[in-house]
Amino acid sequence: LINAGVITDEEYAGDPRHYEFVGYDQLTAAEKTIFDTFPQVDRHIMQVLEQYYPEVVSQYPVLVTPFDRRNIRIFSRIIDEKGNSVEERVLGLHFPGTGEIYVRRSVIQEGIAAFADVYLHERGHNITKSPDLSEKLEQFFGYLAAAGFLNRTEELGGNRS
Repeated sequence: LINAGVITDEEYAGDPRHYEFVGYDQLTAAEKTIFDTFPQVDRHIMQVLEQYYPEVVSQYPVLVTPFDRRNIRIFSRIIDEKGNSVEERVLGLHFPGTGEIYVRRSVIQEGIAAFADVYLHERGHNITKSPDLSEKLEQFFGYLAAAGFLNRTEELGGNRS
């Protein structure tokens, strides 16, 4: 099919013409408050990894560079050539070529936990430069989960040993 000129899902998904974007200025005050939490999510990622797994931070130097808000785009829906909504289950995407992260507006409307979950997943792609189900991405999230658990344990009065 590719030889016949049919584009792949990655090419389709990566084409901005297939999205209805929502500008930051179009977000409600509540949505802006949630969207603006992404720097804290980034700082937390770096802090817990640096504390418990400094070798992971050195492996991914992009962690120490704050993510640029201009590289996060909010979309309301993905559309086909006729303007029909498609792929309602897609909540977020990362584009390796541009480094951009797309997040569906409904995720932000669900609240900070939903936004942090989707943003963290897509940021993981951005940091590791790896696709879903790759060993590198799964390992990164494993380290992050373990570091978060250790951090929470210490906050509750436990110790690392």
